Amino acid sequence: MGASFSTVGPAVQQRLGIGSRIGWRVSWPRRFVARSLVGEFEAEQRRWFLWLPVLLGTGIATFFALHDPPPLWIAAAGAIAAAAAFVVAGSVWRSHGTIGAVLLGIAVLCAGFALAHYRLHAVAAPILARAGAYDVSGRVVALEPLQAGDRVLLDGVTLQGVPLPGTPEYVRINLRRSPAGLEPGDRLEVRARLQRPLGPTVPGGFDYGRQAWFEQLGAIGYSLGPARRTPASGADRDLAIAELRARVAARIADQHPGPAGGMAAALVAGVRAGIDQQTWRAMQVSGLAHILSVSGLHMVMVAGSMFAACRWSLALIPPLALRYPVKKLAAALSLGAVTFYLLLSGASVPAQRSYLMTAVALVAIMVDRNPFSLRLLAWAAIVVLLLRPEAVFGASFQLSFAAVLALMAVMEAWQKLRRHPEIEPGLARAVLRYLAGISVTTLVAGAATTPFAAFHFQTIPTYGVLANLIAVPI
Repeated sequence: MGASFSTVGPAVQQRLGIGSRIGWRVSWPRRFVARSLVGEFEAEQRRWFLWLPVLLGTGIATFFALHDPPPLWIAAAGAIAAAAAFVVAGSVWRSHGTIGAVLLGIAVLCAGFALAHYRLHAVAAPILARAGAYDVSGRVVALEPLQAGDRVLLDGVTLQGVPLPGTPEYVRINLRRSPAGLEPGDRLEVRARLQRPLGPTVPGGFDYGRQAWFEQLGAIGYSLGPARRTPASGADRDLAIAELRARVAARIADQHPGPAGGMAAALVAGVRAGIDQQTWRAMQVSGLAHILSVSGLHMVMVAGSMFAACRWSLALIPPLALRYPVKKLAAALSLGAVTFYLLLSGASVPAQRSYLMTAVALVAIMVDRNPFSLRLLAWAAIVVLLLRPEAVFGASFQLSFAAVLALMAVMEAWQKLRRHPEIEPGLARAVLRYLAGISVTTLVAGAATTPFAAFHFQTIPTYGVLANLIAVPI
């Protein structure tokens, strides 16, 4: 009874009258479907590149989905397989484009798997073995003001009673009272209650322990007494940026204490530690928490305002405007501004994605190319995954790319549907078109990100669309 049609003998087929006729009926749909799929695949040749970040992310996600990390030789085999597939794909690409594309896809999958394995071991650092009270000494590399005290990140750490091989690379401590004049680069001595970063509180929930592993954060805790400060002995570029970020956040908090100052520090310097829980919860419930994360909205505001100001200012200088392309000069100055803003804000995953897309768009303006393309988004995704493969599981990565992908796809479809030239609108029509554009983009981005938000945060903002329609224009 379990025999398939192919196992039935020719004599039995002839006796039952089910010879080649049924075989033709079975194989013809298969051939038709196969040819249709191949035809569709070949017709989309110009979009094959857009699948590279998808395949790279799939290879990375496959590695992290494993219960236990595989042996190192498996990652080496994946890297060798990726290299071999790349070579073969390059050799057969001109004669057999479809086969070359399939081999390239296999190579990218294997490369993603090997890249995740390499990243996992490249950032390996000790984790605190036992929770308890420790005398901690270390250098302050990040300083974030809290509602009461400061949050510091220490490197070059020494823990009393813990041997050096087992000492964490970085330790994060909440200080109840900070020493006067504390700045990044200073040495700090404090007695603190420390523990290792915790894993997910519910099955499938946010895994802070995994995030801490890739940040090389081996212990977190809070101070048990006053901290003692030793002035800094030297500085480097990273410390200079951290010091500037801390000063900007502290100045904002001094000038605007309370929730307003905390939100301003988050928008300007990417420091969100000063936002109280009530305000943070209100932003989450209303669906406006994304505004506090430096991403596309903030990068566009910085780049757009800088571009407009520079272009208008340079156009007012006739010797310069008549001899040089002020539009390209404005784009170059805007690129410098958004680069500085990326460093100041801490270079989170959404900020990196937004910076890459903004930078490519500005470079496209400088070389007279179209900056609006899905290839732009694909390049940004590839670069982020190459630099931080673990970001594929992060809420920031998924929400950010889902929103931008949906917006660019809708814009591309709208441009294909629009056939009539635009009519120059009056003031009323321009306002209505602006409000309509805000409404459509909010609906599209909200629809694209809602499933990811429900998965990561276990909540759906009921009035999120309405809140964004009011808040985003403001």
